[in-house]
Amino acid sequence: MAASCSWAGWCSRVHGLQQLRLRLSKQQERIQSKTLNEEMDWCLCAHANAVAALNAILGRWGKKASPAWNISGEPCSGAAIDGTDIDDSATINPGITCDCSFNNRTVCHITKLNLQQNYLTGPVPSFIGKLTFLQYL
Repeated sequence: MAASCSWAGWCSRVHGLQQLRLRLSKQQERIQSKTLNEEMDWCLCAHANAVAALNAILGRWGKKASPAWNISGEPCSGAAIDGTDIDDSATINPGITCDCSFNNRTVCHITKLNLQQNYLTGPVPSFIGKLTFLQYL
C-alpha cells in the first residue's frame, strides 16, 4: 500500500528559518527506514522527514550529497536556490535546484535533480514521478 501524504501544514518563516508542520501517517514514517519506492509528495521547507528521505534516496544509490547542498538542514538553500549552475558542476553532484517562489516564498519545490555521471543503474524509482515541479532529471 502506497503512502499517502496528508499535508496538514503550512510553511512560515520563524526566526529566519522555514518550518513545515506536517501530520504524518504511520505509513509515511516508514519511508525513512523502509521503502523509498512508495509514492510520495514533496514540500521542502526545513523539515527533518523530507531531509531524511532525500538522504535515504542518496544512500540507497550509494551517493552522498555535495557539501554545497545543505542536506543536514534546509535542502532548498545554498546552491539549491542561489542560481548556481548545477548542470556541469563536478563539485555539486548529485545536484538539486529548488524554486521557492510559492506561497509567498514559504514553499519550495524541486525543479532540477542532476544525477549525471553517478553511474546509477536500474529503473528510475516511481517516487521521482511525484516531483510534479521537476523539469530536469
